[in-house]
Amino acid sequence: MIAAHLSPDAGSRRRAVEGFLAASGARQAIYVCPEASAWRAEDLRDRALVVPFERMDDRDTWLTLNAMVGPGTALLMECVSRYPKITSTKFVNLQRLSKQVGHRMTADIVPFTLGIEYVYTPYSYLDRAILGFAHWYAFREGNLEEGLDGDPVSSHDPAAIARKLATVTTCDGATILRDRSVLAVKSDDGEQVGYAAKKAALFAEHTNPLKIVTRLADHAHAFRSRTAAIVAHVRGLPGRSLVLTNLGSYADRLGKALAKAGAAAVATSFALAVERRDLGEFDHVVYAEAPIVKSYLALDVEAGMRRDSTATLVRGDTRVDALLHDRWGRETGAIDAVTTALLEARHGA
Repeated sequence: MIAAHLSPDAGSRRRAVEGFLAASGARQAIYVCPEASAWRAEDLRDRALVVPFERMDDRDTWLTLNAMVGPGTALLMECVSRYPKITSTKFVNLQRLSKQVGHRMTADIVPFTLGIEYVYTPYSYLDRAILGFAHWYAFREGNLEEGLDGDPVSSHDPAAIARKLATVTTCDGATILRDRSVLAVKSDDGEQVGYAAKKAALFAEHTNPLKIVTRLADHAHAFRSRTAAIVAHVRGLPGRSLVLTNLGSYADRLGKALAKAGAAAVATSFALAVERRDLGEFDHVVYAEAPIVKSYLALDVEAGMRRDSTATLVRGDTRVDALLHDRWGRETGAIDAVTTALLEARHGA
């Protein structure tokens, strides 16, 4: 038995897992999930071996997992789309396990992360025939295939993907907060001069593009004009706000500025925000900067918030800001397109 369920609501995902376990009749179960959310699975421990993805390759854990596999075993994968790279150890381990169990399920916030080509990874654990490609490298190319009307269509077309996913996937709503706005920030002349000097120094010192982008972004995101704009924006929002940054040190500085201004807000890093258990108490999330790495942490935060919460994306006028926001926008745009098409396909079915 195979199945997938998509929902931003942890309760909905849990109900889907419970239903799958009951319907499959599995004699034993393996439940793998991100370490940050393993606390939600405490009540499953009497029915399943709960293992964080980050602990799968520990020697004793891996031996135990392999001892459990068999036709009567269920493998339940929570939020597995955040590990899309097929060169990772997590992918290799999950491929090995999924081929040796009789029942497989994914329960996730989104169908994929990073890019639309990575939708192949989580669904390959269920059955590679779902998307119709023997391996990821073939699907990655976005080759043409025959659509429902007989015309050629890209294998990356959201509607084409959704029709295939709908055969095994249930879903119950949007995954990204609907009310999203952009706060455009203009830097001053002095900041622009400093940015140009920092950029030149980084290009002279480094050849690694990721290191250059990361350090340049850290420099631009600390502009006083940006901090002032964020503080003014948050002060004008009714209710409580959660302000997110990449670096904890930047969050500390921003938090002090917000507190000094009397804003009802908490500033923290993406990594620490996902560990909070009070996300549903915030009325707004303000992205002080676009995520540089691990953009799925933003999805975790939004999934934990109420559906009527708002999201503000703070975007400066530097090139590095445009680069990071455009990259993140392509990812969330593709997720939204496939999710919307999937909801339509499910409704049509």
